[in-house]
Amino acid sequence: MAGYEGPVLTMEAVRDNAPSRQARVVMFQAIANAYGVGFVRTTALMIADAKSGMIAEPGKSLLHQRMNPEADNLRAAITQYTDNRMDAKYLGNKLNTDKGKIAGGLRLCSNYDTHTKVNHWYVETLGESR
Repeated sequence: MAGYEGPVLTMEAVRDNAPSRQARVVMFQAIANAYGVGFVRTTALMIADAKSGMIAEPGKSLLHQRMNPEADNLRAAITQYTDNRMDAKYLGNKLNTDKGKIAGGLRLCSNYDTHTKVNHWYVETLGESR
């Protein structure tokens, strides 16, 4: 079936170049770059870090935050991913629709905290699991 390969490749190219897929890849990579693979963050913390230009280090007080260019990249990724909505609840809902998806070699995962009723998001590389 010589004519079959062309349409399949065309469909794959269109899917790979879709703006929503590209935004997902950028978002997953921004999470990994800002926080590392496997380190959890709430959407509220992601938004706060993106807005402040500083990355909050786990277990350290606000005095130990540091300016970080990855915070700017995170802000750009969130803006692209959410169509310019810097809102934690909206970001959480959007991430929830992509939970378990793989993009750019990263899988989006979350742990739900039943006490605070909040998801803690992280990315993992393929082959890893928490």
